[in-house]
Amino acid sequence: MQRGLSHILLTPGILMKRQFTIMFLLVFARLFSQVTPLEISTKANIKYGSDDILINGGNYVPIHPAAHGDAFCIENSFYDGRLLLKGRQFEGVAIKFDIEQQKLLLRLDSVSAEYSIIQLNDNYIKEFFIHGFHFINLNDRGIQNDDIRFVELVYDGGFLFGKFYKKEFLTVFSNKHPYGRYSETKAEKYIFRNGGEIRIKSKRDLYRAFPGNNTMIKLFMKQNRIRFRKASDKKLLTLMQYCDGLD
Repeated sequence: MQRGLSHILLTPGILMKRQFTIMFLLVFARLFSQVTPLEISTKANIKYGSDDILINGGNYVPIHPAAHGDAFCIENSFYDGRLLLKGRQFEGVAIKFDIEQQKLLLRLDSVSAEYSIIQLNDNYIKEFFIHGFHFINLNDRGIQNDDIRFVELVYDGGFLFGKFYKKEFLTVFSNKHPYGRYSETKAEKYIFRNGGEIRIKSKRDLYRAFPGNNTMIKLFMKQNRIRFRKASDKKLLTLMQYCDGLD
């Protein structure tokens, strides 16, 4: 009986399952392994030199790692970007932006193929550029909001106009998505002024943001063929510049 049991355990199918399980556990352990401060510092020094400003952060932990889709702006990939941290600028850094947690991630490459990922300190980030997007830290502009930290800057003048990107984790479980899934990326438009924000869903919200100027704004939008909901960033910039000049 014991010999028969050994024969069953050593069949090719069972061995393949064992090997797959071991490989899965190794990958899973690598994904969630904690990076020590020494490892972070060593890898950062290789590419960026000794810089406590850049590597001041912690370990990144995704909220729903097994969900279908991802929580990132654009997609789940690192892009060459530009960072401004406490007055220091860093070019050609590998970054990606978790819009669910509003966290910016930095990839630290080493001489070997290994790399580490750290979650940058929010309080150090002034602004960053990634894949054509220019994000600013609202806290750095004196705007405190527990739900909105980083926005894509469209206009910067007497007020700020920007887009807040978000994704939602959908608790819709199925055979296709047994661990739930993420929604598509959504963009909300805001005017930020006097330390607060006004959400602009439509042109009616825009009129309310600039009371007494409805007729002039309507005429400007008509003359410049601006359809607010579908307007490009270039069109929105032109519109905000005009609104900023109104009394």
